[in-house]
Amino acid sequence: MDKPTLNINGKQITPAPPKMKVWRLFLQEAEKDHEGESLEDFLEAQTELLIQGFGRPDILNAQTVEDVELSDIVPTVKALFSWIQTETFSKLSELPKNK
Repeated sequence: MDKPTLNINGKQITPAPPKMKVWRLFLQEAEKDHEGESLEDFLEAQTELLIQGFGRPDILNAQTVEDVELSDIVPTVKALFSWIQTETFSKLSELPKNK
């Protein structure tokens, strides 16, 4: 799977290798019941996932995320989570098998 990309102020960025903190944040959000949640709260959580998931605070942070097109937020978060899962499980498949 290709790394997701995001354009910030004319720069195309890709995510840093995923860390355990990011994995936990994405799992927590995936397990969350969004019923009754306001759209504003949902989008705020999604933008935080983008910031943490890309792990590029020098380029994508609380200020610059405001320049991300609204319609790109949720699809990019989904692509980012899929990529994180692929990266994680591909590394696990390389571990030696117990005999």
